[in-house]
This record gives sequence, C-alpha cells and structure tokens, in this order.
Amino acid sequence: MQLLRGFKIVPGSKLMLCEDVVTNRRIGEGVIELNQKEGAEVLAVGSVVNRSSQPVDFGVPFRSLIKMEVLTHQPASCPFMRTGYSGLQTGSKVIKSSSISKCEH
Repeated sequence: MQLLRGFKIVPGSKLMLCEDVVTNRRIGEGVIELNQKEGAEVLAVGSVVNRSSQPVDFGVPFRSLIKMEVLTHQPASCPFMRTGYSGLQTGSKVIKSSSISKCEH
C-alpha cells in the first residue's frame, strides 16, 4: 500500500482514520501500518457504516455511525441467484421490489 501522489504524512502527526464502509479490517490495518511507518500516531478508526459480521479490532478504538447486518447466502440458496442473476454484472442494477420480497431470512 502506498500514498497517492502528492499526499504526505507528517511525522509526529496524530490521526483518526475514517472509512465510509468497514467490512473487515484488512484495508484499515494497511492504512494504519502505512501511517505508522511514516511516523504518524493513529489514535482511532471510524466509519460511517460497519458491515462486519465479526468484531473488528484495529488495535485502536473503533466506532461507526451505523452497524448494518448483511445477510449472506451460499450460491445455491441465494434468492438473487435463483432469479437468474449471475453475480458477475458490474455497475448498478435496478432491483424490482418483488425480487426483494422473496428473500428468505
């Protein structure tokens, strides 16, 4: 992992890192390590949405504005796969409300 061109970390800086969505800790850990390597101190990590299914430990306090439970399915039992959706399409797709009502919880 590296910084985008033109970005610099000032050694001795005290930072709070913030993500839009946290699903697991992999990206956060890389950003923390990069900042620490450059001499900054990461005090906390925050996110707007926490979608992780397991507790997330960045080694510093972590808080999010929203905790969202995301249901997952094996391909054979996935409601969208049963409608013929391949899961390989890119971009946005409008989903009919009738498809959503078929979801099994």
